[in-house]
Amino acid sequence: MPGRLIGIVIGIGVLVAFISLNLRNVCDISFGFFTLTGIPVFLTILASFALGLIAALPTVFAAWLYAHRLSKQLSMDSRPEKRTAAAQKKQKRNTVKDHQFDEKDFGID
Repeated sequence: MPGRLIGIVIGIGVLVAFISLNLRNVCDISFGFFTLTGIPVFLTILASFALGLIAALPTVFAAWLYAHRLSKQLSMDSRPEKRTAAAQKKQKRNTVKDHQFDEKDFGID
């Protein structure tokens, strides 16, 4: 907990230092139809990062949804009443195979 707090304080300190060093640096932003003049550089950079995070949200949400559905499907497959007969036989074969070897046998004769 204290390490995370120290990291946040250091991050805010770096951000404030960056903003204070670039207060007088301005740029013009052209959108094609109109131009914004005299925009501070730090606002341009922060807005770019924020828009990048917003653009990445659909991808992150889709990956989370895929992982959630996959884990739900795997938990449904592990229940014995929902498994097929072939899956149950395969499970039985694997457990029998696993018990044939003791922990000290590495397959070297």
